[in-house]
Amino acid sequence: MELFQRMPLLSRPGSRWRYSSPGYVLLGWIVQEASGEPYASFLAEHIFAPLGLGSTSAGDAPGGLGMARGYRSGQPVRSFDLGTASPGAGDVWSTADDLVRWDDALAAGELLTPGLRREMLTAHAPIPPGQVADPIWIASGYGYGWFVGTAAGRRSYFHPGDNPGYLAFNAWLPDHDIRRAVLDLQMGISRTAGSRRRRSPGVRGEQHAVQRGAQITMRASAISGSYAGPAVNQA
Repeated sequence: MELFQRMPLLSRPGSRWRYSSPGYVLLGWIVQEASGEPYASFLAEHIFAPLGLGSTSAGDAPGGLGMARGYRSGQPVRSFDLGTASPGAGDVWSTADDLVRWDDALAAGELLTPGLRREMLTAHAPIPPGQVADPIWIASGYGYGWFVGTAAGRRSYFHPGDNPGYLAFNAWLPDHDIRRAVLDLQMGISRTAGSRRRRSPGVRGEQHAVQRGAQITMRASAISGSYAGPAVNQA
């Protein structure tokens, strides 16, 4: 906290957007202080378990059979020590099935009231054109943990993420009832993975969700389907 307090603000809150992993670490600390529970335990008890996200956890890698191994340019890499280095920022381990279940719960109002969900999906900071460069996913603002914008001209909420060896992408197109979870275990070659409309295949156990060679920036229909490949990924 002392380190955060010593750092000057880059801009007036809400006036412009700049992604900040330390900001999410601070948010994780606030959750701990407000709840009186460790951050990872709070998520497990109050979010993951009630929503049935049985293959999702926070903190260090869960290990065990089905655990995905991350790669960079074809070489295996170790994950950060997420349990101590960045709680709240990229430390959730999950599967494509669980991520889409998370999206379904948000869409159905199982997790948040309509008012809170509206606040989460409202752009609270503008993003200038071209700051988040992608020919398909166009961000015009940033809400609470979601980019707000369009995908191929369609209203959408989305967010990418990465840690050493892992890439993730989650998107919701509410007007078309589409939720997509995209996971990849390879950095430095292509941002690739598989997903499908509403329900993506699981990635812990026998079914997996990685397809080599399909660009994330492709139209959603081009990567739609079920795929075979390595296992659990990081979100």
